[in-house]
Amino acid sequence: MTSSSSSPFDFSLEQIQRWLEQLISRMLRLDHTTSTLRGLFVVISFAGFIFIYTAVRHPVGEVGKALLGLFVPAIVPRDMTSLQFLLSAMGNTFFSLDVLLMAAALGLPFLLALEFATLYQSDIYEIAQTSVSRRFILQSAFAIPRYDTLEIKDEKLTPEQRKSPFIQIGGPGIVKPNPEFAVVFERLDGNPHFIRAGMSKKERTLQGFERLRRIIDVRDHTFHYDKIIGRTKDGIKIEIQDVNLLFSIWRQSGNTPLNNPYPAHLRDLYWLTYQQAGEHWTNAMTELVEEHLQRFIQSHTFSEILSAVGEPEIRRQVELESTIQRIAWGQPLRRPLRFIYSPQMPQPLPPPTFVPRPQLSNFFRSFTQEFPLAARQRGLRLEWINVGTWNTTHPILLDQHIEAWRLTSENMTRSSPRVLDEIRNQARLQTYQRIIQQDIFLAISQLNRQGYKPDQVCYEILRYFEAQLSKMIAEVSSQGQVVPTRLITARQCIHTALENFLSSSGATFL
Repeated sequence: MTSSSSSPFDFSLEQIQRWLEQLISRMLRLDHTTSTLRGLFVVISFAGFIFIYTAVRHPVGEVGKALLGLFVPAIVPRDMTSLQFLLSAMGNTFFSLDVLLMAAALGLPFLLALEFATLYQSDIYEIAQTSVSRRFILQSAFAIPRYDTLEIKDEKLTPEQRKSPFIQIGGPGIVKPNPEFAVVFERLDGNPHFIRAGMSKKERTLQGFERLRRIIDVRDHTFHYDKIIGRTKDGIKIEIQDVNLLFSIWRQSGNTPLNNPYPAHLRDLYWLTYQQAGEHWTNAMTELVEEHLQRFIQSHTFSEILSAVGEPEIRRQVELESTIQRIAWGQPLRRPLRFIYSPQMPQPLPPPTFVPRPQLSNFFRSFTQEFPLAARQRGLRLEWINVGTWNTTHPILLDQHIEAWRLTSENMTRSSPRVLDEIRNQARLQTYQRIIQQDIFLAISQLNRQGYKPDQVCYEILRYFEAQLSKMIAEVSSQGQVVPTRLITARQCIHTALENFLSSSGATFL
């Protein structure tokens, strides 16, 4: 009974072909180790072939004898020094005409192939300087010369860096980012290559044709919106002005080491690189905040957003409606027809849908579900937001709501007895001020213009106050209330002053 599985020593044609394909793929890899091995193989093969060809065509023993002459001067001819004898032997052997022709026959095709590849690549990538392509091919194919180093000090590359093979073509090379940045390169197979400060040199070494995908600043960022416009559920346009953000890439809260002050997860770097639209990754947070603000405006009416309704008003309104409903339910004839024969009360009324003012101001601070999840899916974290100023393009509606807000706030404040006493005192002082400024001063000014003397002016002012007191006493009496003693005493004092004034002027009373 034969086994269908292949043994590890299967030398069939398909297995040999598979081994050859794997060997070729391994030899053509563009990493630093393979490139170095290819360079050594080419150099050793070229030197070995020239040496074998020279050994076959020329006596290599003369070179060995000349080398020995450096230590044994007796074998050196009398008319030469040891160095001259060595150079003569090497020139006659390795630098003879046939050896130089053979070296040229092997080296020129290699140089021509390199030049053709350089021109082709310069044309494909539209590179003006062919030296850039030539250097790239030698580095990626044979690791010659040493790899260049790309230092990342800013989120935007300098003009000199944009001219380098790193940016125009890709790797190989070595990337050296600052701790404030994370760099994402992309390999030929599409897999990302994340590079951060603190990684080993091998981890920061690029393979051939690795292209720069994105540079991410992992520090805290600020952003300012001049204006965010949205429409409420009832179609009124609202503007939110001066909105400020403080956000960063997602990182867990806690102490961070000094060598890695801005930690970042590879998954978040991947999301910011491949799942964000736009050139700059910070657009993800700015668009997310703007989207949620507009969604919040669209889900509420204008009065719900700008009315000054707080928790006490909502509780008081619910209690009032519940009391009215309970009283009405106690009289069956006043119930709605569908509840006349029902022994159970209907469900309590839902509270008003007004949004409290603190919830508007702390809208993003109190996010517990939707916004953190949406930000986390984008690899971001919102640290702080200032919602700014809410405004509308309809000034009439805005003035009405501001007036309603002012009245509501005043009513809340005036519910305190202490505040009521203070308001009563202020009203009394304002009345005194109005009487003095408008009634007394204005009357004195008019009487002076009419030519009245000072005594006559004083008499007219007393008559005015006497008439006002008589009017107040008549109104209180007509309402069936007890006239205060202070009013009667004040009117009697004014009567006495008027009688004294008339008596001094020679008047007679009946």
